[in-house]
Amino acid sequence: MEAELLRVDTATKKISALEKEALTLEREIRSYGDALSTLYMDKASGAVTAEQFAVISDNLSLSTNQKKFRHENLMAEIEELKSNNDNGARVKQLLDKYQHFETLDHEVIDVFIDKIEVGEKDAQRNQSVNIKWLF
Repeated sequence: MEAELLRVDTATKKISALEKEALTLEREIRSYGDALSTLYMDKASGAVTAEQFAVISDNLSLSTNQKKFRHENLMAEIEELKSNNDNGARVKQLLDKYQHFETLDHEVIDVFIDKIEVGEKDAQRNQSVNIKWLF
């Protein structure tokens, strides 16, 4: 469970960094759109030739498409991390709730244990018990 909590902390930091990168990309995409508008106005006024406009416009469009693609990938990764983090938040809530339980009752077993496997007794009457935790 400690590993799960550490993973949640790491994922939260990664989400924050990815969201910051996504905001930067959004600003760059807007600035490329503004640059393209300005370029069009320069072409219309004759400050830029049609050939210059075509080259610069193609470069801006290519860069914009690359940034949009990266932004889409970032948003998908953020959503995946957030959905995985929901499980971590649940683990944290359970730990907070049950960290000082007095007895191992049915409720605690249902929350933390997936299944318990009890092996057969050997000649010395020893028996193996294998607990599969949910986390």
